[in-house]
Amino acid sequence: MLNEEKYEELHHKAIIWVQQHKTFSDIHDDLIKEGCDELEAAEIVKEVKLIHYAQKRQKGGMIILVGSILLLIGFLLTISNFYANTSFAYVMYGFTTVGLLVIFYGLYEVFG
Repeated sequence: MLNEEKYEELHHKAIIWVQQHKTFSDIHDDLIKEGCDELEAAEIVKEVKLIHYAQKRQKGGMIILVGSILLLIGFLLTISNFYANTSFAYVMYGFTTVGLLVIFYGLYEVFG
């Protein structure tokens, strides 16, 4: 059984290891090497997973918002170019393609 100070130290190390792109199974093994028992290591890994996936969802949500704004700007520029009798094909296809790619990347971050 770990005391509160040692638990917080290992929890902080686990967060750093996630930021260094270690796998969760490697983090679990490293926590056991640091002196955790099996249940405490599993609990720390579970908490770190929740934090990691919440950060990825937040990042993905912001990317989706940016993609949506790009689509809206493309729509508004397409409408304005249409009524100004200028070519709107490049604006329409360019902003639509970029906006959709950004949205799909954001969805990858949210679900991946």
